[in-house]
Amino acid sequence: MSDVWQKKKGLKYAIKEMRNLENALLVFAGKGQLREEVKRQADKVMRETGKKIVFLGAKTHEELKKIYASADLFVMPSITAKDGDKEGFGLVILEAFASGLPIVASRSGGITDIVKDGVNGFLVEEKDVSGMAEQIDRLLKDEEIYNKMQIEAKKSAQQYDYRQIAARYARFLKLI
Repeated sequence: MSDVWQKKKGLKYAIKEMRNLENALLVFAGKGQLREEVKRQADKVMRETGKKIVFLGAKTHEELKKIYASADLFVMPSITAKDGDKEGFGLVILEAFASGLPIVASRSGGITDIVKDGVNGFLVEEKDVSGMAEQIDRLLKDEEIYNKMQIEAKKSAQQYDYRQIAARYARFLKLI
């Protein structure tokens, strides 16, 4: 499992969002060098607000499937790091989509190649805590939008299924 506790992941913005959300539970899964720093920030927010933030640590692929299945949505508040590092192609987004989870994410790096704003999720500007919280709240309160995005999320995941990609390559190779 890769280091999910990188600066470009923008995890501190997910924690800040919690101040603006009611009845939300934020769950982090993964390992990495910034975990303790992020955990300290989360502890402070929990003390001040009573919000719930859980750190699960590293999980296997099978355990992640269960976590996704129990979630209502997936949040990815990625940012451009000071050194210019950005999110690449978000495999975790595809995993979330495969579980039918709508996404609320930043317009950062490769995220915009997968998340289509208003279709399978919502995109907000990097570091826009209130905008992200607003879209999370919107998804959780509007059943029609939520259900539509669940369907589109699953369709999006299917487009990247290895069998689909192999079939596209086969068609391409027949053309040349």
